[in-house]
Amino acid sequence: MKKFILLQISICIGLIVNAQVSFTVIEPISIAGAYDFTSNGDAADWGLADLNNPADAVQDTLVIAEDGTPGINAQGIPHSNEACSPLTNDVTGKIVMVYRYDGVSTNDCYISTKILNAQNAGAVGVIVVNRVDGVYAYSGFPDGMSTSIPFAFIGKSDGALIRSKIENGETVVAFIGNKLGLFGDDIGIKKMTTLRPQNTATAALTTQAQNEYGFDVGATIYNYGTNDQSTVNITATVVGPNGTWTQSTGPLSILSGDSIDVFTGGTNSIPAYSMTNYPAGSYSLSYEVDLGAITDEASYDDSLGYDFHISDSLISYSFIDPSTNLPMVSSSWRPGGGATSWEACITYKDANASRLGLQGLYFSAAAGTNDLTGEEISLTLYEWNDVFADLNDANFGFSNLNPISYGYYYYPSDLDEVVVYQGFDTPTQLVDDQRYLVCIGNSNANVWLGFGRDANYYANINHYLQPVGPVSDGTQYYALGFGEDKTPLITMKVFDANEMSVIEKEDVSLKLYPNPAQDVLNIESTATVEVTLVDLLGHVVKTQLLSSGNNSVDIESLEKGLYLVKIDGTTSRSFVKN
Repeated sequence: MKKFILLQISICIGLIVNAQVSFTVIEPISIAGAYDFTSNGDAADWGLADLNNPADAVQDTLVIAEDGTPGINAQGIPHSNEACSPLTNDVTGKIVMVYRYDGVSTNDCYISTKILNAQNAGAVGVIVVNRVDGVYAYSGFPDGMSTSIPFAFIGKSDGALIRSKIENGETVVAFIGNKLGLFGDDIGIKKMTTLRPQNTATAALTTQAQNEYGFDVGATIYNYGTNDQSTVNITATVVGPNGTWTQSTGPLSILSGDSIDVFTGGTNSIPAYSMTNYPAGSYSLSYEVDLGAITDEASYDDSLGYDFHISDSLISYSFIDPSTNLPMVSSSWRPGGGATSWEACITYKDANASRLGLQGLYFSAAAGTNDLTGEEISLTLYEWNDVFADLNDANFGFSNLNPISYGYYYYPSDLDEVVVYQGFDTPTQLVDDQRYLVCIGNSNANVWLGFGRDANYYANINHYLQPVGPVSDGTQYYALGFGEDKTPLITMKVFDANEMSVIEKEDVSLKLYPNPAQDVLNIESTATVEVTLVDLLGHVVKTQLLSSGNNSVDIESLEKGLYLVKIDGTTSRSFVKN
């Protein structure tokens, strides 16, 4: 499976968040740095005593596992790299990269078995690569108690990046464990406790003046070394089409083994990002920490960066692929505990929201035992009218949600973890300073909804105390959803509100109702046009000339299933015949 079920919707999945424990690539410098991971840590069903103990840390060269198994898995990785059989290559004294089961083939074994096979071959540590982006914790059943070496479980994209360097003949050196006290002079920062832009994509129409955009910056800086430090500096830099913005603060003091918060508005403060203008385009935020004249002996975690966009048409919390201008899927999730009808949402509020019209949403989904063909995804725009200042407000809640716009998407085929688009039935002009909940939903326990890549808003949520990705299990909403590091892929497509009449004409050129339909399908058209009804095999089942206005189409004789309504050979809308 390539999806995750959360057994209790309000909890996270056991990530190691200890400040000192890390999986870090040390060389080559082009990919050096700390990566998101989970591990055995001090879990009771693994043999490793405690990954928080620096004595259990390992640092060595990475090699890819080989066990001689023929074939290629569903992700294009040789089965021989999955380490379900005794290894055939020399891994003595190395950290071994192995791969999770692909979710499809018969070549399957437990994570603990893979690690034990590597250990038996002489490995000192293991990197387990997921078949999708995203990480989560694993039970040690059945071989965990027989293992004594640490492992790190990382996402698909990170694994592909590391693998590319190994296959290119470069030496990749990595570290797993607690580096506290390994060096005398060693500071660092990490993604989870570093502020990022509030959105990965922000609508350009809302950022037309200096006071209309900007964000707080800062990070928690950790002193991993044995020496107290008094010359710690942090620099934040934003590079974009409007030039370069840089702010620094320091020198700061941090005792050995301690940390210090440096955030806009805090005791140790760094100014917020602000420029005179914010033209549409791609931007990058980077952080750098240093010790002044003192050399950091482990500098690979001294810098972090985030890409973001001022966009003509998108609002998103998820990583936007600059080549496609679409959000990138990281993983798919759904609540457990018997939940059926449920929603994943993002929040939106802006002082200049009235400049925007909301046209539709980009999103993704994945299926379990069956495929997605014919599955319904609902779109709902809620006015969130509960009055509260932040998450700590006693009045915080979801008791006053007013749905004001809907849309429905019916999968024409098994577009598993593919980003798709659906417009709302009626585009909506947004309102200044109105809080919105923008949701997609499904009522099939076999469907998972997509979550975005690079979506760790832990620091932001704790700094601003505002919700980002609430989730409903059909009975109640959970403000933090599946956790601060998991944000729904949902991306809003917006337009200039002055173009409302044009967009309305474009978006409802054909409006179908009811959907699903049984005997009669009503089609509201903005023009006289001939349409064809096509089944999923491509067969034309009906042709009819529509007049401008309301039309009735007899579908009583059609078989149950999903159909496409086409104009001039192009798909315009889909509907389901019950």
